[in-house]
Amino acid sequence: MSIIINDKEFDEIFDRIIYPEKVLMSMAHLKEADRNYLLGKFLSENCYEVYYEDQKFYVLIDAVVSQFK
Repeated sequence: MSIIINDKEFDEIFDRIIYPEKVLMSMAHLKEADRNYLLGKFLSENCYEVYYEDQKFYVLIDAVVSQFK
């Protein structure tokens, strides 16, 4: 499910944004197919999509964020 957000909402979620490119770089030691599978699984289970200014962002869900506090 994707959500379109405004400036105020973006500021509130900014520190929970996940950048898939950086996650893929951290898994460089794996085969490409494994990296893509694990990234897709992580994003689908732990994030939701938001759109801000015509760009898609992945945001960690609250339950995942609370595990790191």
